[in-house]
Amino acid sequence: RPGPPPPPYSELVARAIEGLRDRSGSSAVAIGKWIKERYSVHETKYKASVGAALKQAVAAGRLVKVKASYKLSAKEQKKRQQAAQRHKRQQQQEKKASAGPAEDLEVAARGRETGSAPVPRPMPELALAACPPAAAGDVL
Repeated sequence: RPGPPPPPYSELVARAIEGLRDRSGSSAVAIGKWIKERYSVHETKYKASVGAALKQAVAAGRLVKVKASYKLSAKEQKKRQQAAQRHKRQQQQEKKASAGPAEDLEVAARGRETGSAPVPRPMPELALAACPPAAAGDVL
């Protein structure tokens, strides 16, 4: 299998307009090319699907048609910016959550610098398994 299917064309069109970043709006041809370059879409049918998605988005108020170009509506831009900020905050929280043990080691290292007692670390099991067993007469 080639992978997961691409998102709906309405979402692809919005991503294309964001990705093209044209101040005066993006043409249907440019939007179609952007989508075809980045997603696995049907070789000939994608143009009709892009056209239909553009018409539906204009009718729903998500896009604004400016001459022969399309722009995101102000409401849609605000919605996408908020979603991007939420996504960014979520990634930062995940990064902080995954950095938990590393921060503990940093705190332990700083504790040694200030003169407090070091934090004991558990010994890895592999290190114990690699040591040969002590003979009965060996003195530790």
